[in-house]
Amino acid sequence: MDSPGPTRIKFDAAGWRGMIARDFTFASVRLASQAVAEHLKRELAEPKSPIHGRLPKVVIAHDCRFLGPQFALAAAEILAANGLTCLLCEGGTPVGALALAIGRRQAIGGINIGAGHDPPEYSGFTFCGPDGAGATPEAARRLESAVVRLQKENWSFPAVVIGTFQVRTMDPRPGYFQELERRVNFDALKKARLKIAVDLMHGCGRGYLDELLGKAGARLTIFHNESDAFFGGQAPEASAERLKEMRQAVGSGRAQLGLAVDGGAAHAAVVDQDGAWLTPGQIQALTVYQLAKHRGWTGPVARAVAEKDGILACLLMAELVATEGKSPGKILQQLAGRTGRIP
Repeated sequence: MDSPGPTRIKFDAAGWRGMIARDFTFASVRLASQAVAEHLKRELAEPKSPIHGRLPKVVIAHDCRFLGPQFALAAAEILAANGLTCLLCEGGTPVGALALAIGRRQAIGGINIGAGHDPPEYSGFTFCGPDGAGATPEAARRLESAVVRLQKENWSFPAVVIGTFQVRTMDPRPGYFQELERRVNFDALKKARLKIAVDLMHGCGRGYLDELLGKAGARLTIFHNESDAFFGGQAPEASAERLKEMRQAVGSGRAQLGLAVDGGAAHAAVVDQDGAWLTPGQIQALTVYQLAKHRGWTGPVARAVAEKDGILACLLMAELVATEGKSPGKILQQLAGRTGRIP
């Protein structure tokens, strides 16, 4: 029988993902990390690069999946062996918190070990640039080419025992909370004292979305706040099908609003007062409405495709309900009268 070929590692802005122990192994994570290290060292030496001459600092994070901390340490060990300084975020870290930490720490990039809303048997490896966003197409091509070359060279690394590598850690929560408190009208939330059902889906939103809403005075009914690397045996996707308990809680009158984030806290879900699930397009429309009417923002609107923050989106929806005193559905009806139905 022929032996299987090398694992194919394909990068894009969302990173590379694979099934744990089949494709996503410690060997493949080390290989991808070596490609990242070589890319960053090349950029540091390139006079025209935005990171030229900067301190070689990289922030690493992981989500709440099986072996996330151990995979993150394996990545850190490779980067350190290449002369790069690593900071490891403590605990399961939301995508938005990692992006902010990269910028605040003036890092030259970051690595996130996580697979968002994919099924629990998968994990992923995302390289972030100095702005916290995912890899550019050019950077992704470079990383893939480096992986192929390293595989042809039969590259290997004498790693320490899995999980024993020592690296400096950091708590991303204080800086992230401070930034969100600057971006969200918490005074309006405190006055409204909203009743909100929150589904954390056993993911990275735990200790973030619930704590921020609690600090804002919201009265919370919380679902799936327990630690579970297998997400209850289902994909941690913030979809209508996965949020039945939260939808029932809102529909029965136990809450005025339902908010949820997926496993990586990159995507948000909103449930209206009648238990109806809002589409991503409707959430975007409501966000623009909130920023235009209550913040006075003007000008054209652009949608980001790589930088995601489900926690911020949830907080803005709560702020909208608090400031308008109306449900999202009522506001959408008003908007539809002016712009047409929003799908």
